[in-house]
Amino acid sequence: MANKVSYNVTGVNGDYYGAPVTLSIAANGNSVIPKGYYYILPDANGTVQFNNNGTWVNVASAGIGGLHFSDGATIRV
Repeated sequence: MANKVSYNVTGVNGDYYGAPVTLSIAANGNSVIPKGYYYILPDANGTVQFNNNGTWVNVASAGIGGLHFSDGATIRV
C-alpha cells in the first residue's frame, strides 16, 4: 500500500509523500480534493468531509486529518 500512496516520489529532505501543498480556503468555503491518495492535515478550523448521497458528512472533528483516497468528487476540505 505504501508504494501506491507515495507513487515512488521522494520530496524535499526525504519527505516520503513528496513536497507538501497548502490550500488556502476562504472562511465558509470548501475545496473538492482531486483524485488520488492524500495525507490531509487541516488547520484547527478545517474539516474533511465526504459526500454521502448528496449530504456532506464530517469524517472527524475540525482539525483532525489523516490518509484519504479521493475519487475526485466525494472528498472535500
